[in-house]
Amino acid sequence: MLMTLAALNFSDPLMLIGLLAAGIPVLLHLLNRVRSPVVQFPTLRFLRITAQKTSRRRHVQHFLLLLMRMAVFALIAMAIAGPLVHGGSPLLAYGMLFLLLVGLAVMAVMAVMLASALEKPKGPTAQAVADGITPTSPLAGSQAAWPPSRLRQLGLPALVMILALVAAVSALFGLSTNQFFPSRGGSYNGTSTACVIILDNSQSMLAHDGNHTRLAHALRQTHALLNRVIRPVQMAVLLTNPGSKAIPNALSANRLRVLTGLLHVTSIGRATPMRELVARAVALLDQSKEPDKMLLILSDFAGPASSDVQAFAPLKHNPSIALVLMPQEFSRPDDVAISGIKIVSGQPVVGSRISIGGTVINNGPTAVVPEFHLLVDAASVAHRQTKVALGPAGSQDSRGSIKIAHLLTHAGYHVLTLALRRSSHVLTWANRRSVSLSVAKQVNALVIGSLPTLQTDSTAFYVDAALAPFSGSTTAAHTGQPVWSIVPTYASANAASAMPLARYGAVFICDVPRLGTSLADKLSQYVRSGGRICWFLGSAVDSVEYNRVIWNTRHLLPAPIAGPLVRQTGSSVDWIDIRSHIFANLFHNQNPFRRIVVVGRWDFGAAAAPLGHVVSRLENNATFLTQQRLGNGQIYTFMTAPGGGWTNLANTSLFLPMVVRMALGNAADLARTTSFGPGQVVAIPMPAVAVGTSVEVDIPHHAGPVNVPCSKNAAGLPQWIFTRTQRTGIYHWHRFNHQYAGEFVVNPPGDEANLLPVSASILAREAPQGQPVFIASSLTKLLQELAKISQGTSLMPGVLAIVLILAVLEALFANRYKPTEENIDTDLIISPAALSPVAQ
Repeated sequence: MLMTLAALNFSDPLMLIGLLAAGIPVLLHLLNRVRSPVVQFPTLRFLRITAQKTSRRRHVQHFLLLLMRMAVFALIAMAIAGPLVHGGSPLLAYGMLFLLLVGLAVMAVMAVMLASALEKPKGPTAQAVADGITPTSPLAGSQAAWPPSRLRQLGLPALVMILALVAAVSALFGLSTNQFFPSRGGSYNGTSTACVIILDNSQSMLAHDGNHTRLAHALRQTHALLNRVIRPVQMAVLLTNPGSKAIPNALSANRLRVLTGLLHVTSIGRATPMRELVARAVALLDQSKEPDKMLLILSDFAGPASSDVQAFAPLKHNPSIALVLMPQEFSRPDDVAISGIKIVSGQPVVGSRISIGGTVINNGPTAVVPEFHLLVDAASVAHRQTKVALGPAGSQDSRGSIKIAHLLTHAGYHVLTLALRRSSHVLTWANRRSVSLSVAKQVNALVIGSLPTLQTDSTAFYVDAALAPFSGSTTAAHTGQPVWSIVPTYASANAASAMPLARYGAVFICDVPRLGTSLADKLSQYVRSGGRICWFLGSAVDSVEYNRVIWNTRHLLPAPIAGPLVRQTGSSVDWIDIRSHIFANLFHNQNPFRRIVVVGRWDFGAAAAPLGHVVSRLENNATFLTQQRLGNGQIYTFMTAPGGGWTNLANTSLFLPMVVRMALGNAADLARTTSFGPGQVVAIPMPAVAVGTSVEVDIPHHAGPVNVPCSKNAAGLPQWIFTRTQRTGIYHWHRFNHQYAGEFVVNPPGDEANLLPVSASILAREAPQGQPVFIASSLTKLLQELAKISQGTSLMPGVLAIVLILAVLEALFANRYKPTEENIDTDLIISPAALSPVAQ
């Protein structure tokens, strides 16, 4: 490639040897030039003046034709050599080329006009008239002079021709100078480039390939790009996982500052969507006035980096931005990763058996059968292993799920971890994944009835009996039975208004006719803080008061209630949602639930759609049981109640496990409040009695605790919101006097455990049509692609257009000056004064 400082050069300069072809018309002219022999004719030897005039005219004619023919050959050679303009705007380059084209065309037209004017006979002088020479005389031209009107006539084309010449020269100067097209022709430097680099530092980039990670390799390439390969005049680096690092809001010309910002870069937090990063990069480049703009993406294009097919949509209206994809290509690693963990079932109380589930993925090229085991508080649990068969990466069987059961034996916070038995060294952080669980020794439950004492055959009586099946005893010494997990307490609605509800895990409201506003307010605050409420709506319920106090503004019911509806033949349960933790794993099918018969029930009014979702229906499609989330808590609503002859629910084997599960809660729901992903907001579960006090949180790998003050939510309830969850690990929180303490876990994002990349060529197809896209897996390939970019705007179409126009003009000139036969008047009168002797 031709190396030159000029903006105009050629992609194949060797083809410029074709410029020698411009001499072909001259050579042919010289070869065809034959000298005629001089013959002395006495009667014609005095016609030298007329012959000289004809010779001069033909000399001008031949010169213009020769010049155009030479230009045609020269321009064809230039077109074959590939003329290019570097840097700047392609529209400006073609504008200057158009100006050159117009200038040359105008010059040619003016030349034709001047040549035509030269051929017109001049007016005879007074002496010529006196000598008898007429304007049509062949000898009149030698004695004629230009009249003033003819001079003005010739002056206008001459002036236009000069202006056209100035325009053509200016356009040629503009195309060949660095003033408008500053890039170095044939090579690439960043003297006119604004560059934004999107550096993928997601968790998948921590994968090891030999002694280095993908991220370390990408960082070295980024330093080389900014220091050596591109050296842009304006630059910015956007991280996919910025963590606490500041996000650039403008391009910088300070290369040292940008490179300093890349020190100690690691993977923190969750990856920003690629489309958002591209949009931010486009916004930065739009601020630059540099003519060349470039967006480079350094990524392994695995996981979130390739999940959005519309990632390049922000480039749609910016076709001048060159997009360069630099995949961090490595060999396919032999790696298995744990991408997710959750508690599938069970209750968070001592004596309960829970199931811990996980999702795993094979990143390797071959099928494997890895083994996993369970750790509790970092200690391996015996006989808690499982295996799963996984297909090669990219196949349908490359993903799988595992499940391990565990019996909870100790109260308090515990960290449950699923881990690979044989750890992989490729992606070490994905070898294990944890969940934190607060395990209660016993759960206190409050049963609220309408009377001061518990009455037999009342709804509260059946609920209390189901919560304490061993006659209320809670120790093995009295009954010989295992320690029961629930301790029920009975209270009337009036007494409950003065009781602190925060000490109870669940509150059961059993066919209470009406509730006061103070108790309703306490229930609202209790459930929003994470408590559980269960309503049994029986025949004693005052629907008007319930709708006014319980539903209106507080929404402690799914919807306003209407009824009651009593049907003597009764309706049996027809459907239950086995996905709900209330019914999960109780029976293999729904037939046992159909033993429940309901005679009397309440219904929801048609004015409002019920909140939450229905988990059980009767055979006439009527609602039997609903579940709704309010704040951090759960509300269960039975549309009927045991006792009073409305249903046989308390007499079935289903009543006890349903009530117990509502009292104990769902371990999976509880785990959602103690296990999070990076960047998620954490509501610390402090009791409401600690209003006004702050909480201290210990961040993993961070010096000193972080103070979290007490605030209020939209409902006016106290809350402790912690947002600094970018780092993964176990967070410990406590009140200043350690009266209340707990922990939660932040796991790495599971979608970044996928190491299977998407081909950069496939991603390039998603770029907007007409967008310049280049793929370079190494700096050497990038230099080759940048060389292509440096070739600039091709002027070949414009040069060929000039060739076509000149060819047409040449044909017009040649036809205009084609010799024609004329009759020669032999009766010419030759003035003696016009004759001069011929030198012998």
